[in-house]
Amino acid sequence: MKVIVADKISERGVQLLKGQPGWNVVLTTKDNLNAEMADADALMVRSATKVTTELLELAPKLRAVGRAGVGVVNIELEAAI
Repeated sequence: MKVIVADKISERGVQLLKGQPGWNVVLTTKDNLNAEMADADALMVRSATKVTTELLELAPKLRAVGRAGVGVVNIELEAAI
């Protein structure tokens, strides 16, 4: 399972994700996020990344979007359903 971490999270959080068997955890930047989405199964964001309809359309295999933090104002919920 490919898990995209699009925003900075704690190193401990990254290590917990990487410790999951069968998970390929990819840390992205704004420059390479779109290219990594094609085969992503999960996406983790904080507040910097905007999860838009256009971004979600790049990820036909995407099964989950996680938000590390409070609120979901940066996620287009209708598109994520």
